Amino acid sequence: MSPVTVVVFAEVKWRYMRTRKRFLLSRFPADWPILYLEPMNRTDPNHWAPIRDGRVTIATLPVVKAKTSFPAVNTLLGWTPVRALLTELVRAQVRRLVDRHAPGRPRCLYLSNVLFAPIAQRLERDLLVYDANDDPLGFPGTPPWMGGYLDRTLEAADAVVSCSESLAARLCARGARDVTVIGNGVESAHFGQPVDPARWPAPMRGCPRPWIGYAGAISEWFDFDLVAAVARATPGATILVAGPTAEPSAGRAAALAAAHPNVRFLGRVPYEDLPHVVGAFDVAMIPFLRGPATDVLNPNKLYEYLAAGRTVVTLDYSLDVERFSSSIRLARDPATFVAQVQSALASPLDPGRLRQVAAQESWDRRAAEFVALIRARLEG
Repeated sequence: MSPVTVVVFAEVKWRYMRTRKRFLLSRFPADWPILYLEPMNRTDPNHWAPIRDGRVTIATLPVVKAKTSFPAVNTLLGWTPVRALLTELVRAQVRRLVDRHAPGRPRCLYLSNVLFAPIAQRLERDLLVYDANDDPLGFPGTPPWMGGYLDRTLEAADAVVSCSESLAARLCARGARDVTVIGNGVESAHFGQPVDPARWPAPMRGCPRPWIGYAGAISEWFDFDLVAAVARATPGATILVAGPTAEPSAGRAAALAAAHPNVRFLGRVPYEDLPHVVGAFDVAMIPFLRGPATDVLNPNKLYEYLAAGRTVVTLDYSLDVERFSSSIRLARDPATFVAQVQSALASPLDPGRLRQVAAQESWDRRAAEFVALIRARLEG
């Protein structure tokens, strides 16, 4: 088969932390050119003029989230004519970018942002794959009109990929015709390297032990009350929170740190340094709110924690998390979560066994599954 040209319609920046798309796409065959179309935001660089990252061309489009931090913008987005006008403006830009940077065939459209569905539908392609990393309707405050974009995506897609069994079931109930589960993964060797304290962020150094940690984004799904409960129950420990804080959650993060001096927010940690932070945790936790955004969860950080040999404490968010029940500390409610953290501090699980579990969940394997799916659908 000729090299496949991949056009990605993404919901996150290429260089925003390390996401599922970046892990997968970086492992696609080396002769497959990739055009990565990302939405704009105010916190990361926008690339109005395309740039290159290896064989990936990155371009920013004037597309925003369905729910922004500006009420006036949200009101405008609620009007169908406004969204239709924006779609036409972006469609013209996409056409120019594809003609210049992704002219080859066969062409696979890789859609993970359902807001791009009306544009992708009208673009010449040989295959349209929807990769669902979460439920786009599951986040708090999602406007009702987003449902139409998800339905349009499921109708247009030649193949639907889900990161979890739980999400696959939800998409099928919504009308998806054919869903393939390709889970998340980990770079085991990266997270299994020896910890170098010289790579720790400054706020982490000198903090009292033990260290109870979280590594990931802090947004509306982060359970500040649960972290506060852990901080109260373990006053001699330090709660380390590593990752970028979304603007709407900044106030709650500041309030948590002010109320509990043993909670330290480390800010965004480069992926190259993340194993040295995670590997230093005495206990690693996943403190998320329960709800439609997390009951389909298959979190990357679970595999990263395990690859670092850390004992993980998490709520039983989804069937995909529960299948690791023999290798993690699983809690049914917040009180049990706090108790499991204390138990994990006193009696951690065997690091070697945890690393063996993580080794079965590699991004190499996941990318190979995705590439095989694309090839099979193009050939079929």
